[in-house]
Amino acid sequence: PTVRGLALRSICSLRLESILEYIQLPLHKSLTDVSAYVRKTGVMGILKVYKLSPSMIENNGYLERLHNMLYDVDATVVINAIYAIEELQLATGGLVVTQQLLMALLNRIGEFSEWGLNTILGLISKYHPANEDETYAIMNLLDPVLRTANSGAVLATFKCFTSLTAKMPELQPQIYQRAKPPMLTLVTGAHSESQYCMLKHLEVMLRKPAAKGVFDDEYRQFFVRYNEAPHVKHLKVDLLPLITNPGNARDIASELSEYVTDVDAELSKRAIKSIGEIAMRIDGVADEMTMALLQLIDMDSPYVRSQAASVLVNVVRLNPSLNIMVLPYLSRMLKRVDDAAARASLVWMIGEYADSIVEAPYMLEQIINNYEEEQSVLIKLQLLTASMKVFFKRPPEMHAMLGRLFACALNETNNQDLHDRALLYYRLLSSNVNTAEAVFKTTPSTEASSAGFAENMASERMNKLFQEFNTLAVVYGMPSDQFIADGYQKFQEEVEVIEYEAPPSISPSPATTPGPNRVPSSGNLIPGQASSAEVPAQAHTYASPAPVTPARPVNVHASVNLLDMDDHVLSPAPSV
Repeated sequence: PTVRGLALRSICSLRLESILEYIQLPLHKSLTDVSAYVRKTGVMGILKVYKLSPSMIENNGYLERLHNMLYDVDATVVINAIYAIEELQLATGGLVVTQQLLMALLNRIGEFSEWGLNTILGLISKYHPANEDETYAIMNLLDPVLRTANSGAVLATFKCFTSLTAKMPELQPQIYQRAKPPMLTLVTGAHSESQYCMLKHLEVMLRKPAAKGVFDDEYRQFFVRYNEAPHVKHLKVDLLPLITNPGNARDIASELSEYVTDVDAELSKRAIKSIGEIAMRIDGVADEMTMALLQLIDMDSPYVRSQAASVLVNVVRLNPSLNIMVLPYLSRMLKRVDDAAARASLVWMIGEYADSIVEAPYMLEQIINNYEEEQSVLIKLQLLTASMKVFFKRPPEMHAMLGRLFACALNETNNQDLHDRALLYYRLLSSNVNTAEAVFKTTPSTEASSAGFAENMASERMNKLFQEFNTLAVVYGMPSDQFIADGYQKFQEEVEVIEYEAPPSISPSPATTPGPNRVPSSGNLIPGQASSAEVPAQAHTYASPAPVTPARPVNVHASVNLLDMDDHVLSPAPSV
């Protein structure tokens, strides 16, 4: 039988259409051979021949014979038949799982290898039980699989449980509780590669409403160990905010504070970010977490200061009432922070809370005076928007420096986005000051909003990842259609899922009615110009301008709330 199997494998692997007529007879006989090795080789031979001649397989009844071999006495033949049918029927969603087939596989589940077991569990996750009794019966048969040492089998079983109870949300928390012990065992006792995969799946699981509070009492299991791989440490730190509650928040924050001084810069940054997420999620400790972040501004490490500043901006966006604690440190942060993205975030805060910052115009003036030396386009873009906001709140102090800023920005030749944004703002002021005021003059909310951060509103993506649970999609953090070619896409059946809860954040405040500090309705913002509708002569003269090509999208940091105006066509300046 070994020789027969090897001969069949060799001839089916030649991939020559000219020998198909010689393959058909041995392939047909192999499916009824007494040797399981020959039968399973014949099953895979059908798939190889199908790639050369689909009509030969379809017209000779091979697909029907493959379905009959799903009940073969040998487990390896059954698994190969499943693989072959899944591939042959890829366009229609793969193998259709019936109750008869499901029970036949479940009754023999102990015969399959670990790879075969994962294949069977993948089929079960596609099955829709007829009633609750059948659901419970299947889950009882699968329950022993949760206690296996194979991480893939544990994850596949969990996926089966969640798919079987998709329309029974009241059972979902019990499923998470049932899966908790084996998953924690694999997270703490497996190799670093398996640990990483388990942690990535936990990252998806813990964002589900049904998992809320399930792993909170085991938060110490997610503390970093000195001998763990760096990528495992990073992922553990990212997961800690997801298992934080008012009872353990201080313990977790204390542990994260230890990681801030770690020699691993990436671990330090992630720890700071996690402290900020705890402040966003747990209102009771928000003040303590904010003060802990403020203390990091005085540390010697530049990346610690920059990360702390960026996180503080996001914390204030979520809970504007904390600006009372943060704003007094704003001037010090601007002096001690070097990172461009962090400084841009601080400039946004100056524009957003100019009413509460006495020296807001003078903070911006220091940056405007050093405009030519500033290398970051991100800071310059944010400076334009922040200056416009402060101008409508403090017009007497900002009038001259805003004109200088426009003079520099409109002379910008290295970055078209920056030039076009400055031109748009300048024309907006020149055409209708009241309209510009309505756009830029806003009053920040003083209460936490129930809306979500744009960078965290990823519920659709997370739901897609949950549907592809126990696949590389979860490890990569992206749906399979983003890294698998279209020709190899597997049909994904739409499953009713419970939406993820997105963390709350502050939403943009509505424009307010212009206040008592009126801005000049006419006059030239740029020194040396006679008309407010004209651009400085040293830059360009736009007496009769042609329409400007729309600017390319600006690469704005996720934590910076810029007015995204670059997508609009810049119309010619109106004549005045």
